[in-house]
Amino acid sequence: MDTLKKLRHQKNIRQIDVATALGIARTTYAMYESGQRTPDKEMLIKLADFFAVSVDYLIGYVSIPPQMSQLNEIGLLDWYKKLPEAAPEDLQKLKDIWEIIKKDENS
Repeated sequence: MDTLKKLRHQKNIRQIDVATALGIARTTYAMYESGQRTPDKEMLIKLADFFAVSVDYLIGYVSIPPQMSQLNEIGLLDWYKKLPEAAPEDLQKLKDIWEIIKKDENS
């Protein structure tokens, strides 16, 4: 899967780093990257979560990576995933702040 190698290079991490995070051997991950081995459904989900992309993107079904990968690069993905659990008043405050930021950009 060329996509795995590309994603790993974008994150500037080694195969061993990905393998360790996923709880698999480096050689297993290397075989995924080279196409010598195909990850099962569960591993595809873990890989997609690790790289903050969809499984569809990972397997080449869609060619445009989701914006989630950008959130991960700047450290916002974990924060973003917690938003559905936030209190409505906190979400409103975030929305108000966002509107102020956008208003300042348009001024």
